Amino acid sequence: MSNDEIALAPTPAPDAEPPKKFDTLSRRSFLATFGAAVLGSAAPDIGSAVLNQLREATRRKVPGELLGPSHRAGHLLRDPGYIPPAATRHSEVELLIIGGGASGIAAAWRLSKRGFKHFRLLELEPETGGNSRAGTNRHGIRNPWGAHYLPLPGRDSHYVRELLEEAGAIRGYQDGLPLYDETLLCRDPDERLFIHGRWQEGLIPELGIPQAERTEIRRFLAEMESFRNLVGKDGKPAFTLPMHLSSQDPALLALDRMSFLEWLGGRGYHAPSLLWYLNYGTRDDYGTRIEEVSAWAGIHYFAGRKGLAANAESDDVLTWPEGNDWLIQQMLRKIPSGAIETGKLVLHITREQDDGSRGVDVLDLETHAVEHIQARGVIFAAPQFAAARVLEDLKGTPPHPGTYAPWAVAAVSLARSPDQKGLLAESHWDSVPFGGASLGYISNRHQEPGLRSAREPDSITWYRPLDHLPPREARRWAQERSHEEWSEEILTDLARMHPGVRNDVERIDIWIWGHAMMRPVKGLLWSTEQRDLRTPRGARQSLMFAHSDVSGLSLFEEAQAAGVIAADHFLTRGGI
Repeated sequence: MSNDEIALAPTPAPDAEPPKKFDTLSRRSFLATFGAAVLGSAAPDIGSAVLNQLREATRRKVPGELLGPSHRAGHLLRDPGYIPPAATRHSEVELLIIGGGASGIAAAWRLSKRGFKHFRLLELEPETGGNSRAGTNRHGIRNPWGAHYLPLPGRDSHYVRELLEEAGAIRGYQDGLPLYDETLLCRDPDERLFIHGRWQEGLIPELGIPQAERTEIRRFLAEMESFRNLVGKDGKPAFTLPMHLSSQDPALLALDRMSFLEWLGGRGYHAPSLLWYLNYGTRDDYGTRIEEVSAWAGIHYFAGRKGLAANAESDDVLTWPEGNDWLIQQMLRKIPSGAIETGKLVLHITREQDDGSRGVDVLDLETHAVEHIQARGVIFAAPQFAAARVLEDLKGTPPHPGTYAPWAVAAVSLARSPDQKGLLAESHWDSVPFGGASLGYISNRHQEPGLRSAREPDSITWYRPLDHLPPREARRWAQERSHEEWSEEILTDLARMHPGVRNDVERIDIWIWGHAMMRPVKGLLWSTEQRDLRTPRGARQSLMFAHSDVSGLSLFEEAQAAGVIAADHFLTRGGI
């Protein structure tokens, strides 16, 4: 594909229909084709009232908790009636890191490795990790509460490779390519799709898909391969990770100004099975549907990852029972334990003062005491919606246009494997239902070697982006639901794939992420506001943003890069 072929606006195919809203398209196509097979149908002589009674009679209350970030503490910042107490302690520090997610931890990791120790890291939550946090069930099985895998890093992902080498995930090199620890590579069987009441290998719909749609899917994948290899007019790869290293070719950046669905329609892609698959991908990575995601972000999902390995395929992934918390823990090993303080709510950050420092007021959530910290530099590694509440630089300025996708993630403890084959079970890593609200589930015991007894306790993690409503409404809807309502949805979804699984569920714990990730909607990623997040603030450049929000793509590679870049800024700036 040459640059001349990159349309600044969608170019309709000769017989192309205008783009349709995906909800309407999927509802009409999917329910007509797959309704009976997927949802089942009631016997005609049983009334709906009797069916409801039967359903209620078979329900049992599953124990568990509703969990989530400390939103009540965070909401103090937007309470106009909240007046914090006066500071009772005053201190100074060379560099203050605000936020202990992947980006803040990466900044502290970089500083520690470079021998810089004069910093403090403040985290609101009782533990660090952000949306890479993890839990453990009563059987000792670990589960992710968010991100659960890392694609193999490509040529431009230097910081990720550095971490993986340090952690022993990269065992060495062969012909210049990394050799990965085989136990960390996602083992087979990896992915499957539940469609037409049956399982198929892989997530691209094939079972029962008409030949014309298969042809369209192949055409799309070939076009994405062209984008993977495309170089912009500036000599940079069209799409890569971290994204700031991608080409700035105007013809490519123009893709950010249209939705993925608009671009797809303009290229003649209308097959329902393909649109479902693409919608699955953008919901999975971005928590957002293809009619809202920018075309640049949608294409990047397929073209930006170019893994290199001597002993794996380019699209393979690394995964752990605890998900990306494994990566967080590897970085924490390099950071002095006393440098990290949890349960700290930042209330206010002053503008840069004459000496180049900033004042930061911090509330201790345990003692309710306020500390005033004078910091010569600040790395703000928390989301932009928090920055707008506490950063004096932003007072009176238009709010950042970014919006945040809410998610529900459930850790489901089972008495035995959902895949019961006699006495043995071999679950796939990722199991996805075709259609429906959820993204399915992953097996938390998948990386254990060999077959295991189907009678052993098992654990799976279930995912659902709450994209059925605008984000603000979806957050309110999620908070108003009871544990029983959430559990019933999860059980119904799992029973569709595994009849009888209800009887094996021991516990369901549900984590609600109100602001899980910034949504890369059209017009955001390469906007002026987004570019400004990468620029140091203050005459003496005393503040740097560091979060996946800096890119707009909520990926570990982006968060880590933002943290490292911010740390390097202060390591090279005079006066720190």
